[in-house]
Amino acid sequence: VGSHLATCVDFSECRDAVFSLYPSEPAVAAAAFRVVWAGTENYQDAMDNYAKLLSRLQSCFVQGIVDAGQCGELVARLLLIIAWDLSVGCHGDTFYSMVSLECFLNKLIGSDRLEKVKMVLVNQTILAAQLCFTH
Repeated sequence: VGSHLATCVDFSECRDAVFSLYPSEPAVAAAAFRVVWAGTENYQDAMDNYAKLLSRLQSCFVQGIVDAGQCGELVARLLLIIAWDLSVGCHGDTFYSMVSLECFLNKLIGSDRLEKVKMVLVNQTILAAQLCFTH
């Protein structure tokens, strides 16, 4: 990705240096979502695809291909992305669909824990809030 998604943001006055960034790319996130859900017929198929992808990522950590220094942040992002993908994909919606906070939390923490959250909420209308993010 880093070799192909650079965006030129500036260059030196003498034009001997180019300054570039590798911004977050929603199109790449959408493509990854399609790869995970391609050919799947149910939730378990998608989880099997995620297991394969996570196994490959683990190999990349071990081989030093992916910097393990940011491992905690990456794992947190992956958990949120997987919960999001499952929230949207289980409904057969498109990647850019909106889902309720309740649906998202159900995939992120599970139905048992969600019920515990509901018990302590004074006002449960927040659970109807609509979410949409890509990565």
